Amino acid sequence: MYTNSKSRLNSRSLTFWVSMTAFALIVITAAQASSQIPVIAYTTTNYSTMALNVFGSDFGTAIGTVTLGDYKLAVQTWAAGEIVATIPSTIIPGSYVLVVKTPTRPLPLLAVSVVTLGTSGPQGPIGPQGPQGITGAQGPIGPQGLTGSSGPQGVPGPPGAMGPQGPQGVPGPAGSAGANGTNGTGFNFTGPFSTVVSYNAYDVATYNGSTYVATVAIPSGNLTPDGNPSWSLMVQEGAVGPSGVQGLPGPPGPSTPGPQGPQGPAGVAGPAGPGGYNGVQLFVASGIWTAPANIQNVVVELIGAGGAGGGGYIDPAIAGGIGGGGAYTKAFVSVTPGQTYAIVVGQGGTGTGSALGRPGGASDFEDGQNTVLAFANGGHGGDILGTPGAGGSSTGNPALFAAPGIIGSTGNGVSFVPRATQYGAGGAGGAGGGIDPGSTGGNGAVLIWW
Repeated sequence: MYTNSKSRLNSRSLTFWVSMTAFALIVITAAQASSQIPVIAYTTTNYSTMALNVFGSDFGTAIGTVTLGDYKLAVQTWAAGEIVATIPSTIIPGSYVLVVKTPTRPLPLLAVSVVTLGTSGPQGPIGPQGPQGITGAQGPIGPQGLTGSSGPQGVPGPPGAMGPQGPQGVPGPAGSAGANGTNGTGFNFTGPFSTVVSYNAYDVATYNGSTYVATVAIPSGNLTPDGNPSWSLMVQEGAVGPSGVQGLPGPPGPSTPGPQGPQGPAGVAGPAGPGGYNGVQLFVASGIWTAPANIQNVVVELIGAGGAGGGGYIDPAIAGGIGGGGAYTKAFVSVTPGQTYAIVVGQGGTGTGSALGRPGGASDFEDGQNTVLAFANGGHGGDILGTPGAGGSSTGNPALFAAPGIIGSTGNGVSFVPRATQYGAGGAGGAGGGIDPGSTGGNGAVLIWW
């Protein structure tokens, strides 16, 4: 059996999101401005062979990696326009984030989509029964027989047997229809449980092989479903059954194909997919962003500021090293409609005469309590002996994608595709033989999609 999943981006979960339009980012250098970006067009699933076919463009010929949610899939074939990977037989039906990662240098390229496995969710509970209809009218009484003449009083005999039941009366008119029952509340399948995601009542998540349903609204950062009374167990993880006995090989089939069978009936229409993107905003200076109504999840891309170039060395005359580029981060963040969020754009490090260049500042996405929800570190400054500064670190960054900045070199900033403007580039080093400070690093940037 095949299923076809068109790539569309969900405004909620990535909780959870059914399909999603892929977009990517690329670290551009002067020699790589023409790099092609992989794109997922659509996917099909063969449940009989548990094969996932990914169709698109610019996957390249070098084999990369394919992940579906928390599962890393085994790649069967890899071509520029089609990838075939194996889905684990233990996977639970639901919606999963599909990530195709190609081994392009200096950083890998990503194509992202959402794949839905299985059919639509269960039907809601049946509404209460309507009131009983009114009782029909009684049937007519049969005619009275003629009265015979009175005979002499006889001796009372024993009681006679009960006579047969009389004929059924004419049915009465049908009662009026009862009122419609209340519509049941459907479930929202969000995929694997995550502590950074907020859940609503009737949201369904999987955890350690079991499936749970939220009974009330649950904010992010709460306990896992197996230890939180706000979650109710829906399906318990089943034990692994024993392996079946190997069947005997079947006889060879006929070599001549039989006639084509009749077309089967149309399948049940699937649920409507979520809408696409509603807006995008680029910040090149610090500011405030307010989450629009009905928006609960956003994609945030951040670039840290570049480090300053090192000052020139006086004697001997040595030019200062180029500053390191800012790091890049791409994160999925849950937000609250109407709440304001602080956008901090990292400022480029400043140079000083005959001294180590100062590092660039980090770019942050913060909530109203100054909690950092996503960040990208700034690059380090170059030194006075010509050594370039290190790129901004991505160590410990929990985002979906976090890449370190490029070591100090010309044009080592990062661009948001398809824009060509670079952000977070390191500053040039100062000239040697004098007190010449290095150049200031490039400022960072923050891009928000919703």
